[in-house]
Amino acid sequence: MKKVKLVLFQLIAIFFLVNGIKKIYFAVYSDEMDCVLKFIKNTEVDCWDETKSGRIMVFMNDIQLIPLYAFLAVVIIILILNSVLKFSWKTTITVFILSFFLIWCIQSGFVNPVLNSLGRIFSDNLLYKYVIESLTYTVIGIVFLLLSIKTGKEDKEINQGRNAKNLAEQT
Repeated sequence: MKKVKLVLFQLIAIFFLVNGIKKIYFAVYSDEMDCVLKFIKNTEVDCWDETKSGRIMVFMNDIQLIPLYAFLAVVIIILILNSVLKFSWKTTITVFILSFFLIWCIQSGFVNPVLNSLGRIFSDNLLYKYVIESLTYTVIGIVFLLLSIKTGKEDKEINQGRNAKNLAEQT
């Protein structure tokens, strides 16, 4: 049961860290995001000029790539953590495979309406909204990552205790 908890904690950590990193990117490019949102609502937008159009196009391109890069970075960190802490390779592979479903949920917008509403509670300004969301999601992701480490270590200690008990009974 501890292994299921470990996998679940790591998947939740991946989910929140990827969303946190994505929101950090949105905060950096909040002016461009604001311009794109205005353009979608109204075709007469004064922010879409020659100087910004190149930056906006790069931003629109990167919107699709940033979650993928963040996903790869977080998964690599978790893989390294699992190998350093000597967690089961089965757990690591399970997390890796299930995390592809998770990235699909993030990219498809399946959970975005819920996640995007947090920043609106505190501010209508896009920059503040994304900063609040990115900090919140990143902290939640780190907490779940730390919980997964704690759970994995507890599971390891329980298994070592069982192995020692079994060896003592056999002799």
